[in-house]
Amino acid sequence: MPLRMPVMTAPNHVLVVVSDPESAATYPHTVLKSLFGLTQAEAEIANALLAGHSVEEIADLRQVSSGTLRIQIKTILHKTNTRRQSELIRLLQSLPCFAQAK
Repeated sequence: MPLRMPVMTAPNHVLVVVSDPESAATYPHTVLKSLFGLTQAEAEIANALLAGHSVEEIADLRQVSSGTLRIQIKTILHKTNTRRQSELIRLLQSLPCFAQAK
């Protein structure tokens, strides 16, 4: 005879997340400045990383060396209390989205 365990019931919850994969999340400079003290340049770099650009791509777009950009990223990591770019991205992805005026 099989042993029957009592069934534990819990309320059912559903989380639905809707996002537009064509629209990369970005955060206004003012938001990143107030949250983390980032400068406008640092906010632009953080948003570029969030959009999936590589360090080399961002350096080319900003017309700086990869070394200069890496120093700026280290400053961003320090200000956001993160240790790796992946931690920074996770942090930014956890922020609430802000509607952009079009």
